[in-house]
Amino acid sequence: MLYKFTVVIVVRRRSEAVREKKIKHGNWKRENTTEARKEYNKSRQNAKRVIASAKEKKQKECAGNLNDSEHQNEIF
Repeated sequence: MLYKFTVVIVVRRRSEAVREKKIKHGNWKRENTTEARKEYNKSRQNAKRVIASAKEKKQKECAGNLNDSEHQNEIF
């Protein structure tokens, strides 16, 4: 049960970071100012960090599952 809760939090943070990045990009394109571009770059870096941490967690989970007898047939 704790696993499902953790996945929901990671997905929610990822989607919020990507949504914020898209909004900042629109603001930058509309306003065309250096301040808006700096805000967009910050939100882009944040989104990259959030996505990278989510990918790392999922990769560790998949690597851990390879040793389980239940998941041995899931190797591609």
